[in-house]
Amino acid sequence: MKTTVLFLTIISFLMLFSPIVQAQKITQIKSEIKDGTIIITYNLHGPEKQKFLISLYAFKNSEDLDEIEITSAKGDVGYGVKPGKKKKIIWNPSNEGISDMQNIKFSLQAMASGVGKKKK
Repeated sequence: MKTTVLFLTIISFLMLFSPIVQAQKITQIKSEIKDGTIIITYNLHGPEKQKFLISLYAFKNSEDLDEIEITSAKGDVGYGVKPGKKKKIIWNPSNEGISDMQNIKFSLQAMASGVGKKKK
């Protein structure tokens, strides 16, 4: 009996919060270098009212497994980013101690951000 009640409670909880936990997707990622600055544009797809944490990571080369989390980027990065098209991140690699931009690769990650978090 207790197992049935617990199971029904868990199912009810999951059904209640399932609209909040919907998939997000980043598409149309493009980048360009302009005066030593990297400009990254992308589209963020997800529930309209959901805000996301967008994280930017860099890799020095394809063999480098150590990623560098970019903390100096500006724009549509960090907490509180809403879904939409033509999102833009401006990043100066020299702020992260990266002087050689040859073979730099980066990745973007989106996670649903907590309620009440503000965009940096």
